Amino acid sequence: MEDTDDTIHEAMRLKAEFIDYLTNVRRMSDNTTRAYEGDIESYLRFCERTERDPLDLSRSTPRAYLSDMVRAKYADRTVNRRLSALRTFADWLEHADYVGSTDTDQVSGRKLASTLPKTMKDA
Repeated sequence: MEDTDDTIHEAMRLKAEFIDYLTNVRRMSDNTTRAYEGDIESYLRFCERTERDPLDLSRSTPRAYLSDMVRAKYADRTVNRRLSALRTFADWLEHADYVGSTDTDQVSGRKLASTLPKTMKDA
């Protein structure tokens, strides 16, 4: 359990560094960075609860996270937004040389129902 705690703490430190990068380098809005922060925290809580290494971004951990959200009946848009935030975080970790290659792009999100736009007559 201590190893898991150490990796969670390291991942939390890296999350803070990532949020700082989004704010100061990419100049994202406060709302966007808060959304990223919340979505990554959700992933870290999942890893802590399931005793997984949050920096092991091979296909199995993100897939387990996806399955957990689907089982918990999160809306498809929420699932996709959280996976997108995780992919962005994983890409940053990889480019900053904190982790080796990641497989988060291999985890497909949920298919969203498509709706047709309303016509002028329907409006």
